[in-house]
Amino acid sequence: MPQKATPSKPHKAQSKTGRSSDDKRKTNSNEQNATNKPSHPLARETQQAILDHFTSTLSLTTASLTDLQKTIQSIKSALYARDFTSAFGSEDFLHAYSARWSPSRSLGYAQLLLQESEKVSQLDLKSTRMVCLGGGAGAELIGLITGWGIMQQREASHSSRLRLDLVDSASWTSVLHALGQNLHSLVPDGCSVEYAFHHIDVLAPSAAEVLCPLLADADLVTLFFTLNELYATGLGVTTQFLLELGEGMKASARLCVVDSAGSYAGVVFDQETGGQRDQTDTEQGLGKRYPMTWMLDHTLLELDGQDEQGTQWRRLLADESRWFRRDKTLEYPLQLEDMRYQVRIFERLGK
Repeated sequence: MPQKATPSKPHKAQSKTGRSSDDKRKTNSNEQNATNKPSHPLARETQQAILDHFTSTLSLTTASLTDLQKTIQSIKSALYARDFTSAFGSEDFLHAYSARWSPSRSLGYAQLLLQESEKVSQLDLKSTRMVCLGGGAGAELIGLITGWGIMQQREASHSSRLRLDLVDSASWTSVLHALGQNLHSLVPDGCSVEYAFHHIDVLAPSAAEVLCPLLADADLVTLFFTLNELYATGLGVTTQFLLELGEGMKASARLCVVDSAGSYAGVVFDQETGGQRDQTDTEQGLGKRYPMTWMLDHTLLELDGQDEQGTQWRRLLADESRWFRRDKTLEYPLQLEDMRYQVRIFERLGK
């Protein structure tokens, strides 16, 4: 059942990709201004409120930190070995992962939503729904609620509703239950938020039964630090997933993809056979790396338009390298980081 938190207080000529020349000019203009656009920094008090929420709801006391740090080191070892089953396989590990890495990302996600509010302008509706794929660790829950709350405050909206559906292949139920406490403190009085967690693998054949009704009503779908891992699982199945993702979304809905900037994010192919190789093979000269965002653009703007209708997506933003730099005076019992990432925002066109 959804977890609720209610405040206690009262056609033109087209190119081969299906985009018109006007669409291309608009896209190019947006992309040229992406990096140099005015900054909308997240206020220090808002950043600290996010961190305080993690500290209190996850019970990060001085007495618990020694054991927590040991668990974090074990998680790091598992992630380095790409042993995701171990890294996300126990309640203790999930709790420690969320406490260590989700706060920094929450800060970045909140600022991203505010920076790009014009490109997700449909979020000023009285009732907004977000679907966060790979969003179980809590960063999307806290970061997007905070950013949405500030947007409502700017619009002087005091009766809006937000629903988040968080989808992940790891069992984050207990972590999200803890973080879901006192969510009303992150939004203006009168606004309400609710969330639900769906424990599914989005690449599994059975996932469509759960995802289809969620996507049909979504105003914003996010893939934050998830798509590169999906590509690592398999290029073909991930490409098919992205095509079906678009088919399930309504017109005007937005898709926001965030992942690591730089050479880490990409897909490696064997230059002789055309097959997919492990991402470490480029170090040995065994494959050629294609940037993750190139694969994403190719899938949505070209493969998804191979019919008489043309492309069903418009790219609103493409930024290959962006930084979120936190206020250095923030207080939190565990290490924090600034976040360097790449971002794409797409609009689903009419069907």
